[in-house]
Amino acid sequence: MPELLQCMECGAQLSSDAEECPHCHTEYPRGVVCLGCFETLKQSEAVKHETHNTHSTKYFHAACYHQVMKPLILDSSFSRGNFTPSSIGKTYDRKTLNALIKADAKRVKKQNSRNRYEHLKKIVSKVFTILLLLIIEFIFWAIILNLMFGEIGLVIAFIVTILLTLVIVKEM
Repeated sequence: MPELLQCMECGAQLSSDAEECPHCHTEYPRGVVCLGCFETLKQSEAVKHETHNTHSTKYFHAACYHQVMKPLILDSSFSRGNFTPSSIGKTYDRKTLNALIKADAKRVKKQNSRNRYEHLKKIVSKVFTILLLLIIEFIFWAIILNLMFGEIGLVIAFIVTILLTLVIVKEM
C-alpha cells in the first residue's frame, strides 16, 4: 500500500506515487530542490530558471539565485563581447582601456618570465645533482674495483657508475 505524503504547496494528503497534487495541481507536490543550497522548497516560492540550450528548468531560493546565477549570466555576457556600461559598471575611454590592456599584458609577460626562470632553476639544480652523484659514485666504485681488479677496475667502475646513474635518473 502506498505511503501517504503531504503536499508542500497546499498541505493535502496524497499517495507517494502521485505525479501531481489532485487538490492544487502542482507539478512537484514533494517540493523542488534549490540548486544553490540543495534544500527542498515549495515550487511557488522558488525562482525558476529555464535554460535555452538544454531546455531544462532549475529552481533556486531568491537569495541563492542572486548568489549563483547572476554572476554566471554576467560572465557569459562578457564572453560574448556584450560590454555595456551597465554590465561593466564603469565606463572607460579608449586611452584608459588601452593602458589597462598594456598593463595587463606586461604583468602576464613578467609572470611568464618568472615561471620560465623557476623552471630553468629546477632543471639546472637536477643536472648538478646528477653530475655530483655521478662523480661520487665513480670515485666510490673506482676505489673498490681498482683494489680488486687493478687497472681494469677503473673501466668497470666507469660502466657501473653510468648504469647506476641511469637507474637513479629514471626513478627521479
